[in-house]
Amino acid sequence: VGGHLHYLNPIMNKCNIGVSAVHLIQAKVFDKNKTTSGFVAPFSSITMHYYANAAMDFDIGSGDIVIQPNVLLKYGDKLQIDLNALAIFNEQYYGGVSYRQGDNINLMVGFMQGDFKVGYSFDFVVSGLGPGSRTSHELFVQYCKGIKTKEKVNKYILNPRHLKDSQY
Repeated sequence: VGGHLHYLNPIMNKCNIGVSAVHLIQAKVFDKNKTTSGFVAPFSSITMHYYANAAMDFDIGSGDIVIQPNVLLKYGDKLQIDLNALAIFNEQYYGGVSYRQGDNINLMVGFMQGDFKVGYSFDFVVSGLGPGSRTSHELFVQYCKGIKTKEKVNKYILNPRHLKDSQY
C-alpha cells in the first residue's frame, strides 16, 4: 500500500515536485522452518519508505537543447540522495549522468520519437572499488500511449442510489 502526490507547473520551466510513500502497512515475514528458542523468527521485514523528488527544464540557446536536472531523496533505513542531469537534443536524443550517493554513477543515452522511447545506461559501482568491481548494463524500450477523451461534459449524479445522471 502506498501513496503519491505530484505537482507539475508547465509554465515555470516544467517545474515538478513529488512526494510518495510505500509500504504504509508495515509487516514482518516469517519462515516457519526457522525457529529461535522454540519461536518462529522473522527473517525479513517490510518497512515504510519515503521519496521526494524535484526537477525542472532549462532551455539552452534557441531551445534545441533542454537540460533537465533532477534530485531524488529516498528514506527507508537511511537517507539516500540521487542527483541526475539529462540533456535533450531536438526533442529526440538525450544523454545524461546520474549519481547515487556513495553507490554508483550511471551514464545514459537514448532516442525518443512520439510515444516511443529506447535507451541504454551503464552503471558503474563506486562503493568498494577494487579489482573486479561490479558494473551493469540496462537496455529499455518504452511505449506510452496517451488517452484521448471526448469533450468534457459537465454531469452530476441526480440520485446516487439509482446512479441516474443528468446534464446541466
